[in-house]
Amino acid sequence: MKLSRPKNDGGTIDATVRRTSFLGHFGLIAGVFQELEVDKVIDEKLPKKRDHKVPHSICILAMVINGLGFVGQRLYLFPDFFKNISTERLFGEGVTREDLNQYAIGETLDRVSEYGPTKLFMDVVLHVMNRLPISCHLLHTDTTSVGVYATITEAKDLLTTNLNLKTLKSDDRYSFYQTFVNYGGIKQKWVLLLSHKMKEKKEKTLKNKFDKEIEKARTSLKKLKGQDFFCEEDALKAAEIWIQDFPSVVFDKIELNSIKKRESGKRGRISKDEILKTYYKIEAEIKTNDAFVLKEMEKMGLFILASNDISLSPEDILAYYKGQDKV
Repeated sequence: MKLSRPKNDGGTIDATVRRTSFLGHFGLIAGVFQELEVDKVIDEKLPKKRDHKVPHSICILAMVINGLGFVGQRLYLFPDFFKNISTERLFGEGVTREDLNQYAIGETLDRVSEYGPTKLFMDVVLHVMNRLPISCHLLHTDTTSVGVYATITEAKDLLTTNLNLKTLKSDDRYSFYQTFVNYGGIKQKWVLLLSHKMKEKKEKTLKNKFDKEIEKARTSLKKLKGQDFFCEEDALKAAEIWIQDFPSVVFDKIELNSIKKRESGKRGRISKDEILKTYYKIEAEIKTNDAFVLKEMEKMGLFILASNDISLSPEDILAYYKGQDKV
């Protein structure tokens, strides 16, 4: 096709030829935004409370488009991004780039912060999911910030109960036990899983931890044995309190020795008539608490997965859990 330059009789460019504005892929974004009525959700949650011309929904759409344009700039330069973009076609009739100034954008950011960015995001997502045929079989939650549910009593009991685990058919690296629990008024399937690979790795870490604790206990025992007690009862009570701080060890033997000492502060040779005080010292040896260590070792590699869809198999529940990093 041959292109020609329109001219008038004076040889200048025809005034009817107008400058075009860029729209590009931004039109798709604005179209989806309006088709899914995301703007209505935003304006419902963030009603306009100031004199700026454009609502918060348009400011948010403008920020989305700006972000997709891979351009970072200071807020007062925000309108410059739309210098060659048709703002009326994107945002509606009468909307100019000057309307998208730092005050309008700044106040929108304040309103989003006040309402809660995560809450607003969830409102938009749930609205979109209701409008589109998107099936939602499971939701992932970040338990590190929401709550660590291993803290539930039922979960603690399950982790410490001696159960007969079966090998998972789809992956022999795991063994499992499943049970049904009514928690929070909702019937759930809980699957106790044992990762053999994780167990082996954690057992090595736990062994190193116990070795350090036992060495620490031996050092602390020397200090305990060096103390003087006024009576046998005080000495035995001190030993009882001490052993509670070191559950990875037990006393192999413990006995009390009595000694006589002069009152503190006195020096020189002991006279025949001087009355000496009787003190008691702890003489003890410790060894590894094999029962405690074995019990802790058995818990290594164990974790619980729960679902309110009781029809799911243990294989499915594990697959969904391991797929959390995927959309």
